[in-house]
Amino acid sequence: MKYNQKIWFLLPMRCLLFIAAYSFCSIITQRNLTEIMHWWTMVASVVNIVTIVILWSICRRNNTTYREMIHYKKSKKSIFRGFLFIVIMLLIGIGGMYLAGGLCYGKFPYFAPMMVAPIPPHLAILNIFILPLTTTIAEDGVYLGYGVNSFTSKWAAILIPAFFYALQHSFIPMTLDMKL
Repeated sequence: MKYNQKIWFLLPMRCLLFIAAYSFCSIITQRNLTEIMHWWTMVASVVNIVTIVILWSICRRNNTTYREMIHYKKSKKSIFRGFLFIVIMLLIGIGGMYLAGGLCYGKFPYFAPMMVAPIPPHLAILNIFILPLTTTIAEDGVYLGYGVNSFTSKWAAILIPAFFYALQHSFIPMTLDMKL
């Protein structure tokens, strides 16, 4: 499925949503960004939900489904292989995170104190379920569904969505010390 040019904003949209969300939170709480950055998981969940609503409305307008948009083809794979894949990806992801922290900050493992500061327990428990689910649906829809499938050039289909995917993570949390 090729998308019309009217939805060109989807790839940079999540970057702008994170900037807007953090700016809005800073304004309404009357705190600078460094004081609210430990709420990044909650902000990410809200941005994910907004993204999912936008994707849903685009799918409805284009008379398609989310599965069609991301070109998902259901197949019969073993549960063991799926579980093994998840475990391997977690190990790679966590290992990469620790390695990057060690290389960048000279400390292994490195936990950014501003990222792991506590939030209310009931919100943290709720977000354990909400964040991974909404992140998967929102990011796959934007970057794999819309992004990869919107370009005819193989290199553009890889590089442009990957650029915006990486860029959005520079705003989670947004750490510019702007006093609004």
